[in-house]
Amino acid sequence: MPPSASDIERAERSLKRSIVKRDCTVEQFRTLMQLSDNIESDTDQKTLFRVRLRDLDSLLTNFHADQDDILDQLIILSREEQFVKSHAPVEALILDSFYRVQAVAADHHLDADRSVQNISSRSTRSNVQLPKILLKQFNGDLQQWCSYRDTFTSLVHNNDELSDIERFHYLLSSLSSQALPVVRSIPFTEVNYIVAWEALHTRFDNKRLLVNYHLDAMFAFCPLASESVSGLKRFLDTFQQNISAIKALGVDDLASFLLFYIASRCLDAQSKRLFEAEQHTNETPTIDILLKFVHNRCKILQNSTSTLLPKQTESSKKLHHKSSLFTSNIPDQGQQTSCTMCKDSHFLFQSSKFSSLPVQQRFKVAQSRRLCMNCLSAHHKTSTCQSKHTCRHCAQKHHTLLHLDKSLVKTKSIESSHESSVPVC
Repeated sequence: MPPSASDIERAERSLKRSIVKRDCTVEQFRTLMQLSDNIESDTDQKTLFRVRLRDLDSLLTNFHADQDDILDQLIILSREEQFVKSHAPVEALILDSFYRVQAVAADHHLDADRSVQNISSRSTRSNVQLPKILLKQFNGDLQQWCSYRDTFTSLVHNNDELSDIERFHYLLSSLSSQALPVVRSIPFTEVNYIVAWEALHTRFDNKRLLVNYHLDAMFAFCPLASESVSGLKRFLDTFQQNISAIKALGVDDLASFLLFYIASRCLDAQSKRLFEAEQHTNETPTIDILLKFVHNRCKILQNSTSTLLPKQTESSKKLHHKSSLFTSNIPDQGQQTSCTMCKDSHFLFQSSKFSSLPVQQRFKVAQSRRLCMNCLSAHHKTSTCQSKHTCRHCAQKHHTLLHLDKSLVKTKSIESSHESSVPVC
């Protein structure tokens, strides 16, 4: 049944409270990030960073708990899509900050103090009832893969208190949509947990696709029309988040892959498919590999095209040129084998003697020999001509060589005689 008005009001209050708590945690992460940037030059900042580093794990735990509460309240309010648009991106930023702080601490050998403090804090908090950490759901969206993978690895895969069959159960329960079919067909046994986990990695742990995703997000960013705080923040969020994610993926030659990414967008679809068919790993290709592929494709296309084109002799070229200029109607090859004017073995319209005559004379020759006025054949009448060709000048049903331009008719006698006999256009 739908929630009552009081339930909605209570959910709204809880949502606001969780967002405020979550934002406070985010602010503490930002403070840690600022301290990590200054520990090289400021000894006091380094000391403060070491002290605050002890709370890093608890900050992440609190953040996830607040995120889960936000999602729960949005589900009650039937506004789940708001979580994906407004709250999920914050989680990606926090995870990036978490790992960057860890990296700085490792570079400066600050992990030891933190480990001692973690042991002490765990024993101190052993009797404190903390909220449960819910497993992230993964539906096959590559954007969420790294976050899901790291969370599942930390909470389940590396948990020594769990058996493999329990890990397998948690794995199946955390997958949905396009991700679930990858492991659903694997028999649910303890020994098959590793098989399922590796199958999931094989499908989604694709460095190339992940880098492409983040590059697509940056290239799709629309230029800011005017200066504004919201626009500049959106710019920073988009580029900082995606650049950090790309760096975390550890691309070997990022500059070369960036050139490859830009160039590959300009290829046609078929060339892209052929290029991908030659790639047998998920590693990021370089611009040199792409250019070599395109060079080879050019050679293949040039060689295959030159062998398919028939060679024309000079005589065939001249014949083709002449026939294309003076013909539009070709009679049946089996009917007319010699010219009716000079008796040579060619058609009448190919006779230089016939084509050199004035139009009126050509018409008289065709009329005197009772030729078809449409195709100049002597084997049928104009009324029974089956040729679909027409005059190239006026598109009427007479041969192009019999076309008479009306503007060239100068005398009334010639005009009157041709109105009754010669087609005038």
